[in-house]
Parts: sequence; structure tokens; C-alpha cells
Amino acid sequence: MFSWRIAMAKTSLMQTRYLTEQDKQGLTRRLNRAGGQIHALRKMVEDAECVDKLLLQISAAKSALTEVALELMEKHLVNCTETCMGGEREEIIRRVTRAVAAVIRNG
Repeated sequence: MFSWRIAMAKTSLMQTRYLTEQDKQGLTRRLNRAGGQIHALRKMVEDAECVDKLLLQISAAKSALTEVALELMEKHLVNCTETCMGGEREEIIRRVTRAVAAVIRNG
């Protein structure tokens, strides 16, 4: 049981190592912006705003989340594969490919 706890502690440390505090703050700001846009969209629906305004707000929220995804891919993906993604090279490539495809498909 003791070795399991050490392994879990190491895994937890590895999972956070690739993001600095500054990175976390920047990503959190972007996510807060997206959250604000979602909140505004919810209010617009409750107030029965025109569809064109709703669609523009949806576009803005999607764009904010896409910016978060792009920042993660551009600045943090390589470090993450080296620190917190365990497994063989092929498994890591499969995981990254699936994640990037999901962002592209749903972006």
C-alpha cells in the first residue's frame, strides 16, 4: 500500500508539472471569459433574445474555448506528453491524435 501511495503522489506531481502558475492563470482567465459568455447566452435565452444575437454569442463562446485549446496545443502539449501522459509512444500518439481530432471536429 505504501508504494501505491508514492506512485499516486508522483503521478499527481507529474500531472501538474507542465503548467506554471502563470500558465494556469492565463488559461483560467480565458476559461472565465468563456464561462461569462455562456452565462450571458443563458440570460439571453431566458430573455428570448433574437436568434441572430444568440448565434453570435454562441460563436464567441466557441471561439473562446478554441483559443484555450490552441494555447494548450501550441504551448503545453509536448511538455504534457513528457510529464503526465504515461504509456508507450504509440499510446501517447493515439491519445493526442484523438484529442486533437475532437477539437477540430467540434471546433
